[in-house]
Amino acid sequence: MTGIELLVGGWFVSPVIKSVVQKAQEYLSANYELQKDTQVMVENLTRTLVLCQATVEEAEKRLINKSNLTTWLKMLKEAVYDADDVLDDIEAKSIKDKIKGKQKVRKFASSSFSSLKNVFIPDDNHQRLKKVLDKLTEISAQIPNFLHLVNMNENYGSSNNELRDQRETISLPSEEDVGLCGRQEELNLILEMILNLELASKKKGQNYPGLFVLPIVGMGGVGKTALAQAIYNNPEVQRTFETKAEPLLEKTFASKAWISVSDHFNVVLLMLKLIQSLGGNLRLDVLALEDVSRNLSSIISGVRFLVVLDDLFEKIECQWDAIHTTLSHGAPGSVVLITTQNQAFANRVATFGHITLNPLKPEIFWKLFKHFAFGDVVIAKDKKNSLKLIGKQIACKLHGLPLAAKIIGKLLRRNIDEHEWRRISRSEWWEIPEGKSQILPSIGVGYQHLDLCLRQCFAFCSVFPRNSLIEKDRLVQMWIAQNFIPFDINGARPEDVGRQWFHQLVELSFFQAAGDYKGYVIPNLMHDLAVIVSSDECFYLTDQSQKIPQSVRHLAVDTKNIEVVKGIHKHKNIRSFFYFGLCHVDET
Repeated sequence: MTGIELLVGGWFVSPVIKSVVQKAQEYLSANYELQKDTQVMVENLTRTLVLCQATVEEAEKRLINKSNLTTWLKMLKEAVYDADDVLDDIEAKSIKDKIKGKQKVRKFASSSFSSLKNVFIPDDNHQRLKKVLDKLTEISAQIPNFLHLVNMNENYGSSNNELRDQRETISLPSEEDVGLCGRQEELNLILEMILNLELASKKKGQNYPGLFVLPIVGMGGVGKTALAQAIYNNPEVQRTFETKAEPLLEKTFASKAWISVSDHFNVVLLMLKLIQSLGGNLRLDVLALEDVSRNLSSIISGVRFLVVLDDLFEKIECQWDAIHTTLSHGAPGSVVLITTQNQAFANRVATFGHITLNPLKPEIFWKLFKHFAFGDVVIAKDKKNSLKLIGKQIACKLHGLPLAAKIIGKLLRRNIDEHEWRRISRSEWWEIPEGKSQILPSIGVGYQHLDLCLRQCFAFCSVFPRNSLIEKDRLVQMWIAQNFIPFDINGARPEDVGRQWFHQLVELSFFQAAGDYKGYVIPNLMHDLAVIVSSDECFYLTDQSQKIPQSVRHLAVDTKNIEVVKGIHKHKNIRSFFYFGLCHVDET
């Protein structure tokens, strides 16, 4: 693990410490009749963790990219997890004893340790607890050196806390529609081509195409998906691609479909998704490419359709011929609109050429950035002029990318304060080369300035494949199961707190609505960010993946190879497991 992976990775340290401290305090507060040395160890454990938590909370406000500092944080994190495991094992032992009738209690209690009375800690757990305490004591002895190297000061901490309090009282203004700022020319060009295909083909000196394929090409964050969405929802496009009704079959077939292509997609899955989106009968028992292709062909036969394939990547690009052959069975004038970062692929599949999106010009980008940063907030003229000067300094660092303008602009609008804006403009993230961090500095800045609870919840989402459809309530339950959401936040239900946190992440563009589908997706750049900042904790295993890190706590598996799955039991630290593959087991 490098410093880059942990430079905002403290999100897994502080929340876990807080959870373990709460468990230990519950353990002690119930007046257990424990062995004296065990009680002393738990008390010492609690004091040590409280000291470590105060240190880590300060560290998490800073950018840490020195290997010796990140190594200390990793050691602390592993020790805290070990302590959490010991306390969980004690709880599990008590529950097991209750079930077997070895403990006489009147009723089961709701809190983790509230039913433990006259408990005897087995020798193995007793020794594990002692080992963990010794390790934490050794690590905490290095706190003064850690603080010195981080080079913190009291003013930073106090001002940051003050700003955080201010942010909690300021709600984000509702975001009005700004349209496609700076993309009107491309929008008009594509609409003209789609709505007048026959005329467009004559201008190009070509035959009227049976299937019109138009790629939109550009780097991540440049606005390809936003442009495709504007086309897909355009009223004239809606009228052109009307729904096909079959009264005799009592069936209605849609003539538009939007597919977000993710890493775990293959050609069969993509076609199945198209069948479902276009209103066909989905048969999961028929998964052969030939059968699925024929089913899709029959649905689109004689229908003029519009299909958007958002974010095609290399794996699907290699299977393009099968996709193109199947979709060619639609009526002449059918359209496949593709967004991709692969210029070579766009050149190969385009029928009339492709549309390239470049970063916005400075004057247009500033207009967009101002919208997100200021909105309709009323600000005194002098203050607004000062903020504009700082804002222009920040805007120059965003490389003309609309997504960066949206993320950083919304972040600034959460706290219309000159000191906060200067702090963001001077963030150490801007100094990290993009090639080294693997993510845009602007995306990293947005993540670094989230509250710690939101950082943890978002980074955990790296276990989902790219472009996965995420259900809000299901994700909130996952956060609760991982103890990311405390049960003591102003008396509110954890489910309500989780939904509130989720909507904050939506407002800040870490999630976005999934168009025609009920749910949300993580934008690709944001997904890359989640993968990087959680690389020490979360791992996504595929057939092409390298060895699973020993430190992994949350494992996602996407493979058809049962042999890959067999070795997972060797990793004892895994706390959650997600499976996205389809294993074929030889029953013989």
